[in-house]
Amino acid sequence: MGSVLEMTRALPITLCLGLALGLAGCGNDKSGTTPALPIKAILKAQIEKLKGGPAPAPAAPPIEVDAATLAEGRRVLEATGSPVLAVSDPLLGTASFMTPIGANSGVITWANPGYQTISMRNGVILATRGFVTDLMSSEAPSADRLRAGTGTFRRVNYVLDGADQTRAVAMTCSLSVSENETITIIGQSYVTRRVEEACTGEAGKLINVYWFDGTGKIRQSSQARSPGVENLQLQAIID
Repeated sequence: MGSVLEMTRALPITLCLGLALGLAGCGNDKSGTTPALPIKAILKAQIEKLKGGPAPAPAAPPIEVDAATLAEGRRVLEATGSPVLAVSDPLLGTASFMTPIGANSGVITWANPGYQTISMRNGVILATRGFVTDLMSSEAPSADRLRAGTGTFRRVNYVLDGADQTRAVAMTCSLSVSENETITIIGQSYVTRRVEEACTGEAGKLINVYWFDGTGKIRQSSQARSPGVENLQLQAIID
């Protein structure tokens, strides 16, 4: 990938439509923390746009997309020649596709056309920019430690307060594993191991959830910025 990719090169292949959440779900989760990304709706709109037709407006009930359309959508994403990450922000009710724009010491930064960015190491969020509530940096556990699914540790998230000052949110976290779950992302099914990270501290509680696929990759996740702020929802679509 190289150490740095030009923003102007990466962003044109990023597929982004500001559609409201709740149009279609991708994945299964009994606890209600599965990312509710409108992937099918985004794909339907993107495909229509590529064909020169009108993009459908956000609507309820959910937009139904058949298997052929999903397959076509996956081909559209694969044709970008870049990894693709789907991200939704329930706080704003928006979702977008992101592609990588740079890497430094194992930390990959992803961006969408709105210049929102997420920096992650092996799927674990370390920082965000351009969201209403940003995670400035984080002393977070590694993906390997999370994958183990057991143990306790200290996490520190650095967030902006109401005065635009960075404050440290220190928490004690513990891990637990639930039964395997099969999730489906744009027509592709994955058998995953679901790991929950439950954290508590003076600022409150937060829960992060990670779905590890058979290769050990975080295929899907629900990750918090700070207590009291809704989690960002992510799905790794194209590797």
